[in-house]
Amino acid sequence: MPKPISYLSLIGEESPLEAARSRADEWAQNTEGVMETYLASHQSSGALLRSLKYRVQEWQRAETALRITFKFVRHGAFLEKGARKGYGGTQGSSWTTKNGVKKFTKGESLGKMGTGASPAVPWTKPALDKQLPELADMIAAQYDKDILSTFQSVLIRR
Repeated sequence: MPKPISYLSLIGEESPLEAARSRADEWAQNTEGVMETYLASHQSSGALLRSLKYRVQEWQRAETALRITFKFVRHGAFLEKGARKGYGGTQGSSWTTKNGVKKFTKGESLGKMGTGASPAVPWTKPALDKQLPELADMIAAQYDKDILSTFQSVLIRR
């Protein structure tokens, strides 16, 4: 379904939703770059670097509601936590192989995640910790404008 074109976009001005989306897109792109820097410093595999993508979603009913998601291959989460064969978490898990065989975490690997030969390599959390204050400032600035304009319209009506 094609996106509707607003009158403001036709005359060269951005609507509030378009402005919020472009700011969110810029933030996500910068954050993706910071994540790539962390991965490169840990000499991560090229597959993980190539798989790192972001997406900015918006809801049509809400003028400024956006969702920013980052997607990457599964082993990126294992790298973040220090999990690999023989170094499982505290709960363990089960999965089905491509041949349909159900497998379970071995008992001897439970609780070893992030230790020994499999140290955790944090790359998402530090990047997000570094970038989230900027996102918080963007959100605060957007809502400050909305609150101020609402307050002004209430004063004008009196």
